[in-house]
Amino acid sequence: LKGGDDVYDYMGALLVRSDVLRLQQKIRDDTTKHIHTYIYPKGHKKTPHDAIYVRRGEDIGADPKAKWLYIDSYWDAAGGIYNGVTPTTTTRRDYIPLLHYMRHYHDVKCSEHIREIFIATDDPTEVEKEMTELGPQRGHAVDFNNCHNIHFTVSKVENILGASDCAHQYAKTIASISDFIVARTADTFVAEFNSDWGRLIRLFRLVLNEEGGMLSNMGKLGPAHRLVLSQRESAGADPSPVLLKDTKVAWGSMRPPSLL
Repeated sequence: LKGGDDVYDYMGALLVRSDVLRLQQKIRDDTTKHIHTYIYPKGHKKTPHDAIYVRRGEDIGADPKAKWLYIDSYWDAAGGIYNGVTPTTTTRRDYIPLLHYMRHYHDVKCSEHIREIFIATDDPTEVEKEMTELGPQRGHAVDFNNCHNIHFTVSKVENILGASDCAHQYAKTIASISDFIVARTADTFVAEFNSDWGRLIRLFRLVLNEEGGMLSNMGKLGPAHRLVLSQRESAGADPSPVLLKDTKVAWGSMRPPSLL
C-alpha cells in the first residue's frame, strides 16, 4: 500500500467484503420489488446495464465552492459550448449536461444491441428532456451518435409524491436504496465524486485484488478488461491491491477525497 488513497481503498474493500452493512429482510424484499417493477421489469440480475449518476440541485448552486469546482469550471474548460453550439446566455447552463456524461460511449465499440442505461438523478424532468436531444428515437431506444441503441430508465425517487408521512418517506428510502443497488452492480458507472452518494457507490464497487479472479468467474465483475486498476500498473509498477469495477468520472477529481 502506497499512500493514503491506497489505504482508504483497501479499507473500503475490506468493509465491502465483510458484508457488515446488510439490509433487513423486509427492506431487501421491498427494494427487489421496486427494482423489478420500476427499473428493470425483466429482472435486473439478468440484464446487463450501465448506470449514470447525474447530481444537480439547489445544494450545489447554493455552495459557491461546489458551483465553481463542478459547474463553472466545466463550462470554462468547454468554452461554454453545448452540443456544438457557440456559448450564449441561453446555452451556458447551471449544471453539467447529460451529453457530457455520455462522452465515454464514443470510445465504446458500436453495437446494434440495446444498451440499458439507468440514470439516478435529482432532476428527472430536465434529464428526460436532454435524453431526447441525444439522437433520433428508434422504438423505445435512442440512436446515440449513430452507434448505440440506448434504452434509458430514470430513477423514480423524485417522482414519488405524497404526504410527508412515514409511508411516503419509507417509499422514497426504498427507491433510493434501489438506485444504489443498481448503480453498484452496473457494468459501467459514470458519475462525479462531489457527493456522498457518488463516493459511497464507488466504495461498494471495490474488491480486493486477490479476489478479482474468483469474483470475475462468478460474473460479478465482468470481463477483466472492464476492471480499472491504479495508474501505477499502467506505469509498469506494482498493481493496485484493490480493483475497481469500471467507473468513469464525468467531471472533477478522478478520486474521492481520502478520509486519511
